[in-house]
Formats: sequence, structure tokens, C-alpha cells
Amino acid sequence: MHSVSPNEASAFLEEFKTRYRNHDNGEYEWSLSQCDHAQLIAELAKQFGAPLIPNSALGERARPDEGICAYCERGCSVRGESAATNKIDHFAPRSGFNCLTFEWGNLMYVCKRCNDVKNDGEFVESLLSDENAYVNPRKTGAEDFFSFEETSKSQIKIVPSPDLDNSQDIDKAQKTIDALGLNHDSSIPNRNLPLLRWSHLARWQSVATLMRKDRAKFDKLVRRAANRRAEFSSLIIWARESGYFS
Repeated sequence: MHSVSPNEASAFLEEFKTRYRNHDNGEYEWSLSQCDHAQLIAELAKQFGAPLIPNSALGERARPDEGICAYCERGCSVRGESAATNKIDHFAPRSGFNCLTFEWGNLMYVCKRCNDVKNDGEFVESLLSDENAYVNPRKTGAEDFFSFEETSKSQIKIVPSPDLDNSQDIDKAQKTIDALGLNHDSSIPNRNLPLLRWSHLARWQSVATLMRKDRAKFDKLVRRAANRRAEFSSLIIWARESGYFS
């Protein structure tokens, strides 16, 4: 997980607040039309690093093809999951924070796995007692809470950063990892994040071996892979700093 600053909100969100407000109770509903949903997810995908791919079915609009999940950093529509499974997640769930339904800084672009695993009830309970209970990718320094650890031949787990200097931050990092299931050892290959991380790094190690005579070119490729708009970029940054490609 790394920070993705919430740039200035698009004007259409203000229109959504009017369009989807329940006049009886004053709360926001989440019954977006297909057109409005496509617009919102496209804007989020753009901010979270997704290329927009033209889709004739949507006319002049575009749909995100492979955006970067705000939580696990994998491509949302890769490995057997279609782009239709990409999701909009409310970091502070609507069930407890309805007033944040259309707040730009509360909206995340996530993969189906993370959307399914996240326990909204647990999030609501924790955030009501402490608004900083979890690491929020929309806030600066989110990446400072995490590191990685190769725990077996075919698994790399995300762990609290060893640079954290107080128990409160360590607990916050671990709580976020657990609540989002970022180390969930799923029997479904495209949902097993420790395995996906290991496979991703193994491919890069293979490239390093093939390009050992052209280190300058390889280093350039690694710098591109470490760009925050790339899949598993935090893992690549950690691997580079840990000497995996030496």
C-alpha cells in the first residue's frame, strides 16, 4: 500500500450529492446509474494509475482496464478477473459514515478480492472510536507503515515496517493488514496475495538473470516498475533496496 493523494474532487461529485440524496432522511443513497458509475470509476482509475481503454459499448467514454488496487497494489482486472469486477470502495464505510459517501478522499479504486475481504462492520466500529485506526492510502506516508518478508519458498508477506518506532503505529499497520486480508493464503490462485507477490518478484529475478550483462538497462526497467502507477510497486522498491537484484 502506498499513498495516493486525493487531488481536487471532480465537479460531478457535487452533482451526485444532489442527485442521490434521499429527501426524506437527508442521507445519500448508492443507487448510481450505469453511466454515473462508469464516470466515477473511470475518474478513480485514472487517479490510481489505470490506463483508460476505449470501449465501444460505452460510446465516447472509456473504462479502466488495469487500475492499481488502493490496498494490495495489484492490477484490478488481471489474472482471470474481468474489468467489470473493479470496485469503488468507501474507506470509511457508508453504513457508519453516510456523510462521506461522495467525498473524494474517502473513495478508493480496489480489486474485487479486497472489496470482498474488507470487513465493513469491523471498520465502522474501529473508526468510530478512532478515526486513525487504519492506514489510509489517501493520506501521506501510508507506505511508511509497511515492509515485506519472504516467509517461504513461494510466499512474500506484507509486515509492519521495522522502521516504525512505537507500538501504536506497529499495531495500526498490523490491524490494517489483518482487516484487509493482505496476507490471506487463499486456495484460489488469483486471490492468494503472498503467492502473487512471490511470483511477481520471481519474474523480475529471472529478468535480472537474463540481463546481467546489461545492468544499466535492467536498472532502468526496475525504476519503471518501482513507479507508484505500476503493479506491486512497493514490493519492487523493497526488493531493490534489499538487494534482490544484485
